[in-house]
Amino acid sequence: MKKYIAIAAAMVMMSFASYANAATSNSSASINQSVGGANDAAVEQTDSNFSTADINQAGNVNKAEVEQTGNANTASVSQVGNLNEADVEQAGNSNTATVAQVGDSNFADVDQNGNNNTAAVSQKGNGNTVEEIKQTGNGNNAEVAQQGNSNTAKLAQNGNSNSAELEQVGNNNAADVNQAGYGNTVDADQKGASNQTNIAQTGTANFAEVDQNGSSNSATLEQDGTANVANIEQTGSGNQTGIEQSGNGNSADVAQTGSGNNTDADQKGSNNLASIAQTGNDNFAETEQIGNGNRVDVAQSGNNNSANVLQAGDGNVADLEQLGSGNVTDLAMNGDFSTVDVDQNGNLNSAMINTAGSFNDISVEQTGDLNSANIDQATSYADASIEQSGSSNVANITQTGAGTALARNSASIEQSGSFNTANISQSGGAGNTASIAQK
Repeated sequence: MKKYIAIAAAMVMMSFASYANAATSNSSASINQSVGGANDAAVEQTDSNFSTADINQAGNVNKAEVEQTGNANTASVSQVGNLNEADVEQAGNSNTATVAQVGDSNFADVDQNGNNNTAAVSQKGNGNTVEEIKQTGNGNNAEVAQQGNSNTAKLAQNGNSNSAELEQVGNNNAADVNQAGYGNTVDADQKGASNQTNIAQTGTANFAEVDQNGSSNSATLEQDGTANVANIEQTGSGNQTGIEQSGNGNSADVAQTGSGNNTDADQKGSNNLASIAQTGNDNFAETEQIGNGNRVDVAQSGNNNSANVLQAGDGNVADLEQLGSGNVTDLAMNGDFSTVDVDQNGNLNSAMINTAGSFNDISVEQTGDLNSANIDQATSYADASIEQSGSSNVANITQTGAGTALARNSASIEQSGSFNTANISQSGGAGNTASIAQK
């Protein structure tokens, strides 16, 4: 049989407080409604020992409810303002939940099921929403802090020892985090207006960090595996980043500054590394790595630059740098232990590279405007290098054949000036060498 204690207090309007207790010992509950009216508070503790529940309300038409089952659970709700709502439910042992709301029309829902879980919500402003903090498992930690108006957050943890911290400062920001597994960590900060973060982690010991400053930025991250790491930093407006990691020990680092920049990085395998930095406006970078131990570095500074990199195999390295505007790099590598270095400095330069096989070494460097380079290698142990300085230069290298460790294909083109054209084609055999120099 439950025992009910009802308390009615007449403030500006009528407020309501209730407490229910069943089969408990050494547990305590307190409800304090100090200023305002039409506030509603309820505490229910069932089969709960050494548990504590506190609700404090100051304002009008606030609503708070705490329900606890288990031992040594602690819940605290504080509401200052009007039309705030908080719902806390805990089942298990030694769980802790804290909700603090200051302002009007804020909402928070906390649900913890397991042992030693911790959840904390802090809301300052109007119309902020924590749709839910839902934790199932043991030793999970969730923290959400919202300051401003009309921010929304949703956080779900299923497993053990997962940790998530969300902070949103500004208006109309949104964050959605889902963690399933063991020892996953998320740290996401958003400052500004209408920023969006979506993170999904499945596996063990994955780490994600997102920092967005500005307006209408978007970050999407999916991690599946063990010990994957992702860092996203965006400053400006309308920037977009998408990262997908599947496997073990992969790392992705993206930094974008400006407006309208877009990055898409996918990694499948183990120990792959992607590092992308874009400064300017409307730059685009897409990287896809399939295999193990691959690495790609992309740095773009200027406007309307585009980089597309595909690496399939093991131990491949790509290093791209584009300085200027309207530069395009398209790279596809299928094989193992190939190295590519592309450096374009100027405007409207284009580098198209397609290679298959292993141990390729490709280097393209272009300085000036409207330069174009094309390298196609379908062999092992092949080298190719193009260097152009000036305007409207065109260079093309095609190598097909089988090389050996002692005798391999090699081609080099160097052009300095304007309106130069060079073409090298080698097919079959090994130990071929060709060189064209135009000044």
